Amino acid sequence: MSKTRKKESKPRKKALRLPPQVFPAFIILFVLFFFREILLKKHFLWEDMIEYLYPLRFYLVKALHSGHLPFWSPYIFSGMPFLSEPQAAVFYPFNLLLVPLSPGGHLSFYLLELQMILHFLIAAFSMYYLMRKWGASHLASTASAITYAFSSFLVLHIIHGIIVNTFAWFPLLLLIFDRALEKSSLFYSILTGLFLGFIALAGYPQLMVYLALFMGLYLLYFLAVRGTFRDRLKLVLLFALMMLIFGGLWLWQVIPTNFMNAFTERKVLDFEASAENSIKPLVLLIKLLVPKYYGSMNGIRGQSTYFGGNYWSYWEAGIYVGIMPLLLSLYYLFRRKKGKAWLFGALGLFSLWFSMGKYGGLYYILYHLLPPLQKFRNPPRFSAFFVLTFSVLTGFAIDYIRKADRQILKGFLRILGALLLFALALEIYLRMGGTPSDYREILYHGVRLKAVNVFLLVSLLSFLLFFAFYKTGNELYFSLIPLLIAFDLYIFGHDFPLGERDPTMYYDRNKLPAYVRNDGDVYRLNIRKDGYLYLPRNAGPIVGYEIIDGYEVLKLDRYIKFYMNALPALKFDLLNVKYRLNVDLARKAMEIVKNESYLPRAFLVREARSVDFEEALRGIKEGDFDYRSVALVESLGTERKTYSDSGTVEVLEKWDQGSVFSVSVPDSAFLVISEVWYPEWKVLLDGKETRFYPVDLTLLGVEVPPGKHRVELKFVPKSFYKGLKFTLLTLVVSVLLLLVSLKRERKRGS
Repeated sequence: MSKTRKKESKPRKKALRLPPQVFPAFIILFVLFFFREILLKKHFLWEDMIEYLYPLRFYLVKALHSGHLPFWSPYIFSGMPFLSEPQAAVFYPFNLLLVPLSPGGHLSFYLLELQMILHFLIAAFSMYYLMRKWGASHLASTASAITYAFSSFLVLHIIHGIIVNTFAWFPLLLLIFDRALEKSSLFYSILTGLFLGFIALAGYPQLMVYLALFMGLYLLYFLAVRGTFRDRLKLVLLFALMMLIFGGLWLWQVIPTNFMNAFTERKVLDFEASAENSIKPLVLLIKLLVPKYYGSMNGIRGQSTYFGGNYWSYWEAGIYVGIMPLLLSLYYLFRRKKGKAWLFGALGLFSLWFSMGKYGGLYYILYHLLPPLQKFRNPPRFSAFFVLTFSVLTGFAIDYIRKADRQILKGFLRILGALLLFALALEIYLRMGGTPSDYREILYHGVRLKAVNVFLLVSLLSFLLFFAFYKTGNELYFSLIPLLIAFDLYIFGHDFPLGERDPTMYYDRNKLPAYVRNDGDVYRLNIRKDGYLYLPRNAGPIVGYEIIDGYEVLKLDRYIKFYMNALPALKFDLLNVKYRLNVDLARKAMEIVKNESYLPRAFLVREARSVDFEEALRGIKEGDFDYRSVALVESLGTERKTYSDSGTVEVLEKWDQGSVFSVSVPDSAFLVISEVWYPEWKVLLDGKETRFYPVDLTLLGVEVPPGKHRVELKFVPKSFYKGLKFTLLTLVVSVLLLLVSLKRERKRGS
């Protein structure tokens, strides 16, 4: 007599019905709790947020408050294009909002911190809204939102606020883009292009290029599932339209940035430079499960324990999404062997492969196939799309397991049990393996053990939660999943944003001696020598002084060669440095002293000597000419010219975007202006444009006829105005097309 085994079943309790408002409230409360020490001003965001982004935003707000667009900034590296630098993000709406909120044009660092925290809320609610629109429950949508907003990618890149501002909008873009492809909709295609243009305003080109690649891969899925050639062709044309609108809207930035890039030291990166911070496969696997296995860091002195390479590799290899989201997503992919689940799974795994950089092989191929990749470093930043796709899969998986039969739940419970055993085995291995004798190894061993302890704790809690749900069927346990994900990601990332430098003290203008603060002359400062810094590198716009030093990704090639190679006296004098840093290495003491030999902002020379670029570089290296009376001039036309150096030069006006000089000379003269040479300067002699020359490698000069003259120097970025015309044209045409397509869709709907 044969026995048949009945299918295992156990009635579940009635579904727990929480009010829908509970879930958004939980997201808001978690964001506030996560950043409570920043909000309460107990700690401050650190690294690039305080060193780079704050001075950048401070100058933007100051310039806009004074009523002009900041085309040029004179405050770092003796001056450089400002708006051409994408990270300036001049037209990003949330940056423009900083202006009316900054009394007197003085941006507080706290306001910038609030902007960052606001974007974490935007990221969370963008994902929440996406998942709700795709049919996920409130519970699943909340889990996806927490995973997305508090993954290691976003949390570790809070110090690069521009990445946060860009990444926060990706879920909304995905919603519009997916709808455009699903419906083959002209309206949503135009909307996608417009929204891409909006996201680009946030100022991070690398993620925008990566996003275009991601969208291209996403398109391939739809091309594969569409049945007819006509349908596929329509999708390709709609995608081309999206990219065309996006490109047109971005030209206001792309054209001046590319123009500037031609004069920087970073024109194109070779493969090794581009693949910087690539993640080794084993390291990637470890960081997916035990993100602090190699230590961690923050901005509080004495709390950083990272030993996994250069300190910046810690945040560049940030790929952790949490134990539960990772396992839920992988299990869902295993159970759902078709449809969009595999689209997101494939894109997520592609992102991890890309993030391996030079260790994965894929990046080498794409680097040579796609020229835009040759302008960027850090391929692990493509892991943004791993976070995006696996956050979506997390929500789908939660609803799938919640509705599935007990066998499905039992299968997932077995995976959690296996993970728990693995975590326990790893814990035992580290504890039983003996204690190292070397001090550093003892420290590393303790760090690893602490990281594995957390891994074990989260694995245990995950197992217990699902075991309780499996045994009782009580929905209360299942509803704790977002809380467990939040707990996991909180343990990982809550301390990373915390720094101890108070920006008010860090950028205190009163650190400068009184004789510097009381000097109303036109001059520059030198604040860096032999690794010593008297003020933060980019302090110029905040303290209100033009500084010859600085910290910037895109540096003008001529200036940097001059800065790095010129003899010190020549460098300081020609750059109008009236006060420089002196360091007593024996006492390790710093002092700002007067440079008695400094040259004024504009001066006359008696001889202009014709040279090419290499000869000018050699001249400032060797200093074999009298730089106070001889100018090394490129493209002069004749071997040398002599002039009268008798006469007077007076600064009539000086503002951030230029200067006005009064020049009185008895004979023809050559005026050297101590401003960094750049093609988009415009020199007016008595109101008429006149030619100017590169002088002494990095300055500029102009010939002046006999008599008294008004010489005006102003920055006129023709590349920006050219790009702006295309952008405005694209915007007008796109809006008109959008309105026409909306009208057609409404007619079709009716």
